Amino acid sequence: MARESSALFDKLGRSLELSDCVVCARSDSLTIGTISKINGSYVKIVPLEKKGFWARGMYKISTEVIKLDSQDTTLYLLKRI
Repeated sequence: MARESSALFDKLGRSLELSDCVVCARSDSLTIGTISKINGSYVKIVPLEKKGFWARGMYKISTEVIKLDSQDTTLYLLKRI
């Protein structure tokens, strides 16, 4: 029998998919990254700023992240220039 894929949702109830831009907590700061892998109820997030130990990515439970829309992501990238 084929396994049905279950949709994952963020903290605000929006659905999550691969390559979505999300924000999550890391230590005492917030990190913006993209979803590179979905594994059960966990998502692997690769930070936009690929520096240091966390450049490989980190696993978070889907309800611990918030999906960003394209306007928020563009504004963040423009401020970083």
